[in-house]
Amino acid sequence: MTVTVTVAGYDLSAFVDVSSVQITQVLTRRGDTAQLDILDTTLQMGFLPFQRVTITDGTNTKFGGAITCARQMAHDGPSINRWRLSCQDDSYYLQHTLANKKYSNTTVDAIVKDLLANFPPPVTITTNHVQSGLPGIAFFNVHHNSLADAFDRLVKMSLASTYLMWDVDASGDLHFFDQNHVPQADIALTDAAAAGAGWVNYRRDTFWYETDASQLANSVTFRGGTYLSAPYRQTWSGNGQQGSFTLDYKPDTDASAGGSIPTVTVGGAAQTVVLDTGSGFGGNQVLVSFDQATQAASLQFATAPGSGVAVVATYVFDLPVLMRRQNNASVAQYGAWQQYVVDTSVKTQSAAAQRAGAMLSQFALPLAKAEVDVALTYVGTLGAGQMIELVNQQCGIAQPMIITDCRITGQPGGRLQHQLRLAAFA
Repeated sequence: MTVTVTVAGYDLSAFVDVSSVQITQVLTRRGDTAQLDILDTTLQMGFLPFQRVTITDGTNTKFGGAITCARQMAHDGPSINRWRLSCQDDSYYLQHTLANKKYSNTTVDAIVKDLLANFPPPVTITTNHVQSGLPGIAFFNVHHNSLADAFDRLVKMSLASTYLMWDVDASGDLHFFDQNHVPQADIALTDAAAAGAGWVNYRRDTFWYETDASQLANSVTFRGGTYLSAPYRQTWSGNGQQGSFTLDYKPDTDASAGGSIPTVTVGGAAQTVVLDTGSGFGGNQVLVSFDQATQAASLQFATAPGSGVAVVATYVFDLPVLMRRQNNASVAQYGAWQQYVVDTSVKTQSAAAQRAGAMLSQFALPLAKAEVDVALTYVGTLGAGQMIELVNQQCGIAQPMIITDCRITGQPGGRLQHQLRLAAFA
């Protein structure tokens, strides 16, 4: 089977240096990349950024995206211009399209589809493979983030018991799914000498398999930003001389964040209260002062409240978003492996619980990893983001694993070599 390459709709397969073809499929926001050399013997070709490139192996599209860099070289002699095209799939557009919207009590799949509908990238990205019924998010704020960043944060915030993933395929369709709904590869891999139907061999000299616990984290403490307390009431009794009263907490006076100036009464009578700006009372009765060194807060009175007179302040203050979660089964098996994570953009306890839960779903168990090079005789739809069965009879391994990386390189005879990196929870 020969490799077919089109650029801006033109079939340039006859001009491609097949040995230069490199496709890297990675199941992350980085997306897929491709690089290939065009040998222009006409000396008339020209290529520009954002021209569309497709690479197919028979009927199987291995890459679809746009040129991000076109380099021209002349070292092959005066009769050949060598063009090196560096390309990236449509996730490139998601990395450079900003969104700004808030959501509450909305499912992940609904947020994903709504973001793409309201903040469309320059190319059409469909959502045919966004899994329905993904977990709900209590609160999600996209504040001038790229769509790719927003999707990454959704992965981190999900309450799913299994890890979420997303990817854009070669046809520009967004895949967003949990690990229980990973699409199945068109083959299984085995080291058996006589592989049956649906089974393909791999090169034994490229095989390795390991169990990696270096990132194990089964007890997570998550520190987010802050949220407003309920109104807090603090009381004192005046003595006729004391004009300064220390507050238990530092009031949040930022109205844009929901805060307010404390309300103060003396003997039941409301007082005029302003922030202490260093310019005095200015006719007001009470100043709210903050110590620059300790950030301790106090009330300063123009006239000391009388002896035995009740002084009451009501205010709100910031509470830290703090959540601790652990995977009890993992702790019982491996002991407690603790991790402390900080993300001040998380403003609610429920969102912190979601983030901690998502981390546990990813890191609470050791990770099985493997790598193989698929036999050159294989032609098909194999790619990153698929589930594949890996068998090695000698090592006693028979395990379904996710293809996290698929590196495809051109080989003599026009064939493509698939080098796979695989992962699964051990």
